[in-house]
Amino acid sequence: KEGWWYKPEYIINHININSAMFEPRHNSYFRIGAGAAETMKVSGYAYVGGGLKIIRAEISLDSGRSWELTDLTRPEDEIAASRGTDKHWCWSWWETEVARERLESCEEILCRAVDCNQNLQPADLTWNVMGMMNNCLFRVKVHRLSGPELGPAIWFEHPTQPGNERGGWMTEDAGVFNPDMAVECAPGATGTPPNRPVAAIWEVKAAGAKVAAGSAKGSQAGKLVKSCPEWLEQGISMEDVERHNDDKTSWIVVKDRVYDATPYLQDHPGGASSILMVAGQNATEDFEAVHSKKAWEMLEDYYI
Repeated sequence: KEGWWYKPEYIINHININSAMFEPRHNSYFRIGAGAAETMKVSGYAYVGGGLKIIRAEISLDSGRSWELTDLTRPEDEIAASRGTDKHWCWSWWETEVARERLESCEEILCRAVDCNQNLQPADLTWNVMGMMNNCLFRVKVHRLSGPELGPAIWFEHPTQPGNERGGWMTEDAGVFNPDMAVECAPGATGTPPNRPVAAIWEVKAAGAKVAAGSAKGSQAGKLVKSCPEWLEQGISMEDVERHNDDKTSWIVVKDRVYDATPYLQDHPGGASSILMVAGQNATEDFEAVHSKKAWEMLEDYYI
């Protein structure tokens, strides 16, 4: 039966998460030689249907292996608050700046967004019956450019162009730079890239975590328990760990290392119960499943 446009389940009130890049623009270039800007502006939009709110926008410079937060602006925040609702219907804007040396070594820039239901923009294309609003990760390809007029420089290629315009890495004209239509990329607003930890990683390699753990100093656990020479030389038995299983002393094991999490009970974002449920136990699986790079770094403060 026809009439898809009028069916509530198919009209675009409810869509998956969309985000895309405005800058760098298609066929734009960024100089990387002497005297070039230290950073380049990277910006775009993000949107999701149903009145839901975008809470995070990220970029990746390594084909999606790691992701970095951008600065997110939601134009409707103040309006929504004044009308007593948290519905958001407009695009959100995101922006960041990337250091020149990082751009020189990357092959593509990706962007993605997350909504207030913690749904993530899909990595792969999801087909739908109307063939629309099925945006996956947005990729801008990075190419090297040399020549007497512009070089050394890099230029950027979007997936496709609007309407009947030619160009884009998904088209027959992929990889073709048009100097007549080229524009120079905008430099970063401050010239200094944001100093933020990686927001997400594609996978955690256990071997890498073990190497990092082995290099850490076992001088103290939180602010309560001091390591003794016997522990440092012989280790702590699991029987000893199991005795520390309440809110007075909460020890956990992560990757064969013992931590005293007692000082962190009241500060844990998930509440003390998140730690107490694994106190006196091997918590490796639980910790690896949900914790960020920052949490792994914080964990070392509580190593016995």
